[in-house]
This record gives sequence, structure tokens and C-alpha cells, in this order.
Amino acid sequence: MTRIEKRSKAVLESMFGVGMAIGPVVGSLLFEAGGFLLPFIVFGCIYIVTGLLFNIIVFGCRTEEHVDPAEKDDTPQVYYKYWDMVRIPAVLWLGVCTFFIYICLTFVLTVLEPYLTQLFIMSHAIIGLIFLVPAATFLLSASIAGILDKRISRKAILIFTLAGGILLALAYFFVGPVYFVNVPPSLALICVSLALLGLGVGFSYGTICSLIFDEARRAGFTNNEAASAVLSAFMMSSIAIGNIVGAAVAGILWDQVGFRMGTVLPLVTALVLILCILAFGTWRILQKPIPDDDEERKPILEEHKRR
Repeated sequence: MTRIEKRSKAVLESMFGVGMAIGPVVGSLLFEAGGFLLPFIVFGCIYIVTGLLFNIIVFGCRTEEHVDPAEKDDTPQVYYKYWDMVRIPAVLWLGVCTFFIYICLTFVLTVLEPYLTQLFIMSHAIIGLIFLVPAATFLLSASIAGILDKRISRKAILIFTLAGGILLALAYFFVGPVYFVNVPPSLALICVSLALLGLGVGFSYGTICSLIFDEARRAGFTNNEAASAVLSAFMMSSIAIGNIVGAAVAGILWDQVGFRMGTVLPLVTALVLILCILAFGTWRILQKPIPDDDEERKPILEEHKRR
């Protein structure tokens, strides 16, 4: 990715964190004020308005016929299919890692609210504020990952990815806490674990995005809009599948074994994620040296300057 694309990715992930932070708090306040339907009505109207504004802004941008002929790039456009991306082993491996990350995230978002109401007497507004903790730390860690991605080497990026996986495992070790830990649950321990969860997701997912783009480019993908679109679709499909599986399994385990016993699954998932990241890093380092960050981006930056 070019530097502009890197900044765009960092801003996008930061805004995702802002949405995670604001959503539960505002939703819980609206629920307290007007019941179950009010949050859906308010956010539905906001979604419609922002969708209209988005279309107005996009259609107001310059199209091909409005571009100065001197700015046009005569290089033939290369198009890719989704399965071209899936057939790259390293990209598929990192997609599985993304799937594991979002299983871990969605699990706690699905069943934490009934667990908190079971343990403590608190209003929906207070529960919404508790959900602000992982969202705020995700915003922080995703922003840091986006900023550092332009400044550090690929080996350092892999270290941040591994650190994210370790933080996810620590979070699920203590959020319940897991049933074999002889520590009573407390609100402070839950909040600390949620903070670790947000940091883990931000560091691991934010850096895996960059690694996926690098591996696709090593496999022959050129740096154009078609490649970016396919890569984004692949990443979003990994996230969506992880969200679906995480939420479904969380609901089943909550009904069958409860929260503390159920957290064993995301804990094991986080440990498997750590092993996958270690395997990928070892394979990448042993296969060939990871190019320096600036050298690897040089041809892409030159391409961007020509446009």
C-alpha cells in the first residue's frame, strides 16, 4: 500500500474504534430513555442520512472524464478475482488468523452483558460504559499500529501481531476468570481484561492487514484499485465469518455451561492464534529475509508519484 492508503487504513480503523466506543454508551442511554425500539429508530435514521451524504460526496468526486489528461496513467488496468487471493497460502493463513481474532472479540461482546447483570446490580447505561473500555483501547492500539506500520520493519510488525495475540489470551484468562483459576470475579478484573482485549484486537488485526497486503504483493498482485478491492473483500469476509461463528458459539456455550466455562473456547482460540502467528513469522523469516520497509515500498511510492 502507498503512504496515502496506509493513512486511510489507520483512519478507518480509528473510526471503527470510535463507533465501538460511542455505540454501546449511546444505545444504552436511548434504551433507558425510550425502550427497546428507540435505539434502532435513532441509529436507523442516522444510517439513512449518512448513506445519502455518502452518495452525494462520492458522486461529486471527479470521474474519469473530469481528470486532466496529464494526470491519467496509461498503464493497462489489471483485474483480480476473489479466488486469486484465496489461492495464496500466506494470505489464506493470515485470513484464518483474522477469523480467530474476531471470534475472540465477538464472544465477549455477545455474552458479557448477561454475565454482568448476573453478577452485579447495575443499569444498562453503566453496562454501556463498561463496553466503552475495549472500544477505547482498540481505538488506541489500532491508531498506534497504523502509525508505526509506516515506520518500522516487517519483523517488528510481526512482533506487534504476536503481542496482540498474547494480550487476547491474557484477557480471556482473567475476564471470567476462566473456571480453573481460583480467583473470584470482580468488576475491576473484568474491566482490566476488557482493556487488554481491545489492545490485543487492535494490535493483531491492525498489523495483519498490512501483512496481507505485503504477501499479496509478493505473490504478484500489483498496487492498484482492483487489488485493494479484492484484498478488502477478503479481509471483511474473514471478519464477518469470525463474527458469525463467535456470536453463535457464545450463545450456545452461555446456555449450556455458562460464561466462565465458556471462556475456555476463546482462550484456546487465542492460543491457537499465537501458534499461527509464530508459524507464519518463522516461515517468512526462514524463506527469505524480510525486505526493509522503505525498500519494499519504493516501487509503490514511485508508482504513486507518476499518477
